[in-house]
Amino acid sequence: MKDRKFRRPPVVHRTKRRSCQSSILFIRFRFGEVYLFHRTDSHCPSRSSLWAMFDKRIGDDIYLESSSNNKLRRFELWHKLPQGYDYCRLATREELSNFMFSLAWFEAKTKR
Repeated sequence: MKDRKFRRPPVVHRTKRRSCQSSILFIRFRFGEVYLFHRTDSHCPSRSSLWAMFDKRIGDDIYLESSSNNKLRRFELWHKLPQGYDYCRLATREELSNFMFSLAWFEAKTKR
């Protein structure tokens, strides 16, 4: 049996949870980025968070281009972040992909 010089490294599944910042007042949001907002859980789990695309910030008010609940079936467009959301985190690449696909599907379905 030949000894191979190049071996494929083992696949490692990472389950590290991303931590949220303690207060959304001090986060530097970026226009067009997707964030997950949560009322009570500082880890902002995707199953129970509000998914939203950031639009702008005026004072302490955060305005969203679009948002949806965790099921990504119905979207609300161009509105202010509801009161009570104290935690948020930037969406992962997979979450961003799911959000954008679902938003495009929603807009295509509601456009007649």
